[in-house]
Amino acid sequence: MEVLRSILKEEGFMSLYKGLKMALLGIIASYGIYFWWYRFLKNKFTLFLKRDKFTSAEITIITALAGSISSIFANPIWMLNTRLINMRKEDANVTEIQLIRQIWKNEGVGAFFKGVIPNLVLVLNPIINFVVYEMLKKPVLKKYGKEKLIPFSAIFLISSIGKILATFATYPILTLRTRLQANEKKVEGSMTAQFQRICEQIHDLGLSGLYFGIEAKLLQTVLYNAFLMMTYERLRTIIKILLLKAFILSN
Repeated sequence: MEVLRSILKEEGFMSLYKGLKMALLGIIASYGIYFWWYRFLKNKFTLFLKRDKFTSAEITIITALAGSISSIFANPIWMLNTRLINMRKEDANVTEIQLIRQIWKNEGVGAFFKGVIPNLVLVLNPIINFVVYEMLKKPVLKKYGKEKLIPFSAIFLISSIGKILATFATYPILTLRTRLQANEKKVEGSMTAQFQRICEQIHDLGLSGLYFGIEAKLLQTVLYNAFLMMTYERLRTIIKILLLKAFILSN
C-alpha cells in the first residue's frame, strides 16, 4: 500500500496504466503464438503416435514446447513493456517507436532478448497451473457429473488455487526477468554472461527481494486467471453443444 500511495502522489493515477498498450499487445502475441503452436504440435503428435489421446507427460511436453516458442518470440514485447513501466516521469512522452530506436542504438538488438532465459523457465507457470487445476477439477467433476453443471464459484476457486501455487513457485524467476529487462546496460552476447548476470541478481536480491511485490502480482494474476478459466470452460461447453447440434442436423 505504501508503494501505491507513493506512486499516486508522485506520478498520478494514470501512471498505474503505464505500458498498457504494450501489455495488451504482449498478451495477444503470447497467447496467439502459444495456442497456434499448441494446436500444431498436438496435430503432429497425433500423426506421429497414431492416436489423439495423450498422457499427462505428453501434454506437458507439448505445453512446454509451445510455451518456450511463445516466450522467445514475445520476449521483445514484454521487454518494452518493462521499460515503459519503469520509465521516469520526465521521459513519459517518449513513444514506443522512439524507445525501440533508443534501445537499438544504445544497447543493440540483443537487448530485446534480455530476460529470455528466465522467460523460458516461466513456462513452468502455466504447466503447474494447469496440472493443479486438472487435479482439483476431477473431484469437482465427479461431484457435479457434467462439466456444464460445475458452478462458476467452483471453477473460480480451483483455478485461483492453481494460479496461486504456480505464482509462488515461479515469482522469483519473474523478478529476475524484470530486473534484467529494466537494466539499460549494453547486453552481453554470450549465454555464460547472461547466466552470470542472473546469479549476481540472485545474490544481490536475496530471498525476500526475489518475492518483493508478490501481493500485487497475486491479486492481478489470480483474478485474471480465474476469469480466463471460467470463460474458457464456458466457451468449451458452448462449442461442444454447437458441434453436437451441427452433427445432429447434418445427419
